[in-house]
Amino acid sequence: MQVDVPDGSKIELYPNSEVRFADNFSSLSSRDIHLKGKAKFVVAKDKSRPFNVHTTGLTTTALGTIFSVDELKSSQTKVKLFEGRIQLKSLKNTTGSPPLLLEFIPNEEITIDHQQLQIIAEERMNSSKFNRRGFYSEKQNTLIFKNLALKDLLHIISQNYNIKLEFNSKLSKINITVAPMKMILLSSEKYFQIYKNSTTLL
Repeated sequence: MQVDVPDGSKIELYPNSEVRFADNFSSLSSRDIHLKGKAKFVVAKDKSRPFNVHTTGLTTTALGTIFSVDELKSSQTKVKLFEGRIQLKSLKNTTGSPPLLLEFIPNEEITIDHQQLQIIAEERMNSSKFNRRGFYSEKQNTLIFKNLALKDLLHIISQNYNIKLEFNSKLSKINITVAPMKMILLSSEKYFQIYKNSTTLL
């Protein structure tokens, strides 16, 4: 089902889903869409009015782009970007985890447990000469990282386990492939100094 938004944007609404928005955005500073379920958005460009999609605990923001948001699972939200750029941020945080503030480029996606503010799965386009996709997933207490930039890997660990991580910026473009998580802990002794609530990459 296609829904027309007053600013010219288009929403492809999936079954068992619903959206709410204002009749007119001309007097508003932003274009706010409230979603329950799953939808794909083709956003009309308007740099003066960000396009915000609000789901449980999360807001996805775009200026002019194509992306989808899937909240059909009760505790998970999946966001995928097709064109342009988007920003994803968490709202109120009662879990003790760091607040989320992420940006995405085309062909990147993320699945978040919006109740615990933990990253379930993530796909990133890395900057290697082969332009390979980086991948992270967590299944049955096993963490799998494949060709993921070090800065993205450390952010996931920091977010999911509430650990403060710092690293040398010269290492930010290194890509990591490791599985399962226990292997990271065993191999990290050469590279990490571990403190009570903080880990520093040398």
